[in-house]
Amino acid sequence: MSTRGRAATAVAALMLAGPVPAAERREAKDASIIAVSQDYTIRARAFFPGATEGVAGLVFHEPPNLHRLLVDTKRRLYYGYDMTVIKGASPNTFNISIQPLSATAERYFLDHRWSQLCRDCEPPRSMGAAQRFPPPRMVRPGEVITLDLLQDDRNGDVVSDEVTIDRTVAEPSPSRTRYVAPPMDLKGESVWLQMVSAKLLVNGEPAVPDVNSGGSVQGEIVFTDLPGHGRVYLSLGPQPGCRFKRIGVVAGKAITFTIDGNQYEWVSEGPIATADPVAPFTSSQSWNVWGIRDPDWQSFEGHYEVGGGRPAGCQAPPSSSRKSSGR
Repeated sequence: MSTRGRAATAVAALMLAGPVPAAERREAKDASIIAVSQDYTIRARAFFPGATEGVAGLVFHEPPNLHRLLVDTKRRLYYGYDMTVIKGASPNTFNISIQPLSATAERYFLDHRWSQLCRDCEPPRSMGAAQRFPPPRMVRPGEVITLDLLQDDRNGDVVSDEVTIDRTVAEPSPSRTRYVAPPMDLKGESVWLQMVSAKLLVNGEPAVPDVNSGGSVQGEIVFTDLPGHGRVYLSLGPQPGCRFKRIGVVAGKAITFTIDGNQYEWVSEGPIATADPVAPFTSSQSWNVWGIRDPDWQSFEGHYEVGGGRPAGCQAPPSSSRKSSGR
C-alpha cells in the first residue's frame, strides 16, 4: 500500500536537473538511508529527476525522533525534516508525524557533517521554505509513504522520499508477504549482510554499555558506530566507487575485524551471510569482509547507531528508472 503526502513546497530549481518526466525520476542511492531502533526499522529512498551526482543523504537517529537531510554538494544546498515514530495503540501499527528539522540537528550537520561531505567548501544554503506538513497518521509495517519534499514551480518536477517502517524484530505471521528482490548474477558486493539484534564487542567486552543497544539492519552495505573511534562501513565485496579494503571476516553469526589494534566482533542473533549447516552437514563457509572506517564520525547527541547506506564520497553505481512503490 502506498500513500502520498506533501511535506513542503519550494521553488527548488537549483536542486533539480532540468525538466524530466516524473516516470524517469531515479533513486539517489547515496541519499537513501536506513535507520534502526529496538522497535522499528525505517527505510527512506530518495528520488530525484535526472542526474543524482553530488546528492547525498544523512540521518541522525534519536528515537523516537529521526532527523533526515538531503544534500546537494555541487550546489551547496540542503533540505531537512524530522519524523517522529512511536508504537500505535492498535497492534502492529505505528504513529508518525513530520515536523521541521530541529535546530539542534541542523547545527550538528553544519558544524560536523557538511565538511566531511564537501571538504574545503563554503557553508551550504538551506532550501527550507514555507512548509506545509501532513497531519500525524497511523501506518502499518511495510506501508510505503511518499513525501513530496521539494518542487520546481516552473515545471512541476518533484524531489521525494519513499518511507517504509517495519518492525525491527518481526513476529511470525502467515499472512505477512515476503519481499523477494529481482534476480541478478551472484556478486559479493551485491549480497546483503543481515544483522539481527546485533551486539558490538571490542576486545571481548561490550562496546556500548546499554545492554539493549543491539539493532538490526539488512543491506549490501551496513554500518555500525565504533564508540570513540568513528564509524565503519562493511560489505561482502569492493563496492564500486568506494575505497573499501579487506578488513575482516564473516562466519556464521559474527563479523570480526581489527582497527587501530582493537579487535571488534559484531554478533548477530542469526546467520549474517550464509545459512547455518543443516543436518547431516556440519561445515559452514566464511567470507572476506570489505570496509572502510570514517574516523571523524561523531555521533549525534552521543547516540550509538547501526544502519545501512554508503559513506560520504562513495559514489553509487547508476540506478535504474523509478519503478512502482513497494518494498
